This record gives sequence, structure tokens and C-alpha cells, in this order.
Amino acid sequence: MNNQMITQTNYNMQMEMILEGILEENISQKPRKPLVFKPYTNRQSMMIPDIESFIPEHHVARLVDEMVESIPDKLLFSHYVGGGRAPYHPKLLLKVILYAYTQKIYSSRSMKRMVEENLPAMWLAGMQSLESRYEQASNKEERKQLRMEKSKRQKHIKTIEKDYLPRLARYEAQREILGERNSYSKTDHDATFMRMKDDHMKNGQLKAGYNVQIATQNQFIIGYKLFQRPGDTRCFQPFMNQLIEALPKVPTQVIADAGYASEENYLFAMGEEQEPLFELLAPYNTYVKEQTKSFKQDISKVQNWPYREEEDVFICPNNRKVLFKRYSQRKNTGGYEQDYKIYECEDCTDCPLKALCTKAKGNRQVHWNPVYEEMKAKARAALDDEQKAALYAKA
Repeated sequence: MNNQMITQTNYNMQMEMILEGILEENISQKPRKPLVFKPYTNRQSMMIPDIESFIPEHHVARLVDEMVESIPDKLLFSHYVGGGRAPYHPKLLLKVILYAYTQKIYSSRSMKRMVEENLPAMWLAGMQSLESRYEQASNKEERKQLRMEKSKRQKHIKTIEKDYLPRLARYEAQREILGERNSYSKTDHDATFMRMKDDHMKNGQLKAGYNVQIATQNQFIIGYKLFQRPGDTRCFQPFMNQLIEALPKVPTQVIADAGYASEENYLFAMGEEQEPLFELLAPYNTYVKEQTKSFKQDISKVQNWPYREEEDVFICPNNRKVLFKRYSQRKNTGGYEQDYKIYECEDCTDCPLKALCTKAKGNRQVHWNPVYEEMKAKARAALDDEQKAALYAKA
């Protein structure tokens, strides 16, 4: 062991002597020149008049600065409630964060160090040093408040992620299944809940099903179609369009029950040409009721009141004028727009018949649909015809 150490020491001494000889030989061969360096000292006071001038023209920091400055202050300030200690300007924070991301810096500690050491970051921060939220808090109460706010935000985020977003996705899926309907069956998504006719137990319940439309001629079925719509009224037009396309010629008469009688279906039967598309023999929903004695003697029914066309007024049972006031539009459940004329009695004060005429506190109003009333008059005239009434009764 000792011999090895002595040998190594002698070897090192020999190598040092050889290197010193080589250096002395080289120095003696070359003439010495005076050494000149650029002035340098970092122990004196320095002042940077314009830090921006040290940022290259096409530096990414300038792009970040220009982009953030283009954001309106109002948009950024809307996330602050005000009060308490003045926070950092949102544009300062946004610039520092975006620039840090371009430099692959993601932690807050590294961003804080970057603002202290990186010249472009210093410029973006306006030479302000950043402190964490907890460093800014001057006492325990403020730190406690910050923790409570953070916990509250996390709770809201968790609620959104675990409850609201899954629920929204479920609602969107259900709405996609619904389409234009207002219900569907969980076991058969194509079926719609409809009020069925009373069964043998007199139970008229909502049940999932389909609306089957069938057209017959001389007791032969000439067309059918399944619908997801519960009411017959809205099925009439699409079914007739399909039937007309399939038949060699358009039928001259179509007989249907009161479920198909509506303003839009009457107008559809009339067609857009001068000649009607076909004659629709369908009683409107109050047709049978209007034939009764009780209806004809009911003074509240405007159908029983005289109408003066030249004055556009109705005459109420107390011989007072019911004057036109304004026009109105309404949409029915199917989205069809109907035009109404609103009439109002000139004065219902002290009228002895008011209790029998209306339950309104003020003057009696009449909502009159001229188009539908004209369609009803034509349907009534057709059904009052003996030949057509017999044809309807046979169907």
C-alpha cells in the first residue's frame, strides 16, 4: 500500500515538472502582448431608461402583449367583485401566464422566478414582482377567507362536473328522441303517450301508442299511415298529401269526423287554386251542440247575436252595441297562426243580463275568428244538405 502511494506521488511530480517546462519554453518563444478587455463591473449602480428597447422587434413577448391589450378591459373586469386589497391588473397576470406557457413554464413558483430573472417577462409585468395569494394575505383571517372561497369554487366545479353536465347531456339526448313531440315511451322511443278511449273498465288513460290513419272507399282500404302525433287534426294534411300522391286522381269528397275539422284543415281542402282541392265533410266541434234548443236560447253565445255588417258591430241581448276594438293573432298548439277581431260592448254598467252574458268584471268582450267562422258556415251548409248529410251518416 505505501509503495503504491509513493509511486503515484513521484509520477505526479514528474508530470508537473514536464508541463512547467513546456509552458516556459512556449512563453519564451512568443513575444508578450498587452492584454486588453472591454470594461466590465457589476458593482456599480445601473439604470435602464427603457426596458422595451431591449426586447427584439419580433419577439414572442411583443405578440403576447399586443394580443392581451386588444381584449376590452370590461370583459376582464367582469370577473372581479371589487373590495378588499387591490389585486394585480388582470392584463398583467394574463400576459405573464401566456408568455410563461410559450416558454414551457407552468408552475406559479417558476412564473414568479421568471418575472424576477427574465427580461421580456419583466417588461410584460411592468417591473412588478409577483407574490402568491397567500403571501399577499396579511393575516390569518384573510388566508381563511381565501381558503373558503377556494373550497366554495371547488364545490361548484364538482357539482357542475358530477351533476349539471351529465344531466344536460341526458336532457339533450331526450330532446333528440322527442323531436316535435311532448312525450315518448322509455321502452319504445318511437311511441308517444296518447289518451286512449275508455276500456271496458271505463279507464281513459295515457298510454304509449301510435296514431293510425286509414282511408277507405266503398269499404276498401286505399291508404294508411302511422303517426307519432296524438291528435287527428295535425295528422290530416300529411296523410292526405300521401294519399293524393298514391291515388290516380284526387277524391272529390272527403268525409271525416269532428276531430279533423279545424281552420287549417278546412283551408287545406279549399286549396290554393280557384277550384277547391276537395270538399271536406267534417262537422266542427260545436256543430251538434249548436243544433240544440239550449244553445240557441243561450244569450251568452255570440252566434245568437245579430250582426250589422255595415257598422261591423254585434248587438248584445240588452240591445247595446259590441264595437270592434282591435286585431289579434294567436298560435294554436300546432303552431298555426289564427287571426282574431276583438269586440267590446260599449257599456255593460248596470246591465240586468250581465250575469247571464259574462263572468268578466268589465265590459263583455268577443274574440271573433272571421276565417274560421266562414269555414264553419260552409261546413254547416254542406251538412245541412239532405244528400250530403245522408252521405256523411252512411260513412
